[in-house]
Amino acid sequence: MIVLKKELEGQYDSIKEVYEILSCILQEEGIIKNKQNLISSLIQREELGPVEIMPNFYLPHIKTDEIEDLLIVNVEGFKNNKILFILVPEENFLSYRECVIKIIMKLDEKDFIKKMESSEKILKEYLESIQK
Repeated sequence: MIVLKKELEGQYDSIKEVYEILSCILQEEGIIKNKQNLISSLIQREELGPVEIMPNFYLPHIKTDEIEDLLIVNVEGFKNNKILFILVPEENFLSYRECVIKIIMKLDEKDFIKKMESSEKILKEYLESIQK
């Protein structure tokens, strides 16, 4: 599991702009292969239903062949909203399914939101602990 925390600079009018910026960052860092494929997958997922799962909290989650390991990215800097990207490798989706379900079930707990506001390391340790 890879856990990242990214702070966006600038102002963005839509979650799709956040998809584009995050995809560029992930490609530049060598985490994904093709930013356009990731952007397309995120937009397609949003067409299935809203990714804003509660007021001011977005949970874009997709299966993609752009990554090889579960990738969780906490993004800050979009209109005071919380955004948690969950990207699951297409190839190993079933092995990560339970992990993703456990994370989603924790979202309504205040402790989870506090952990999101913590450092990358603390968030990763917390996410790993709920998998046990």
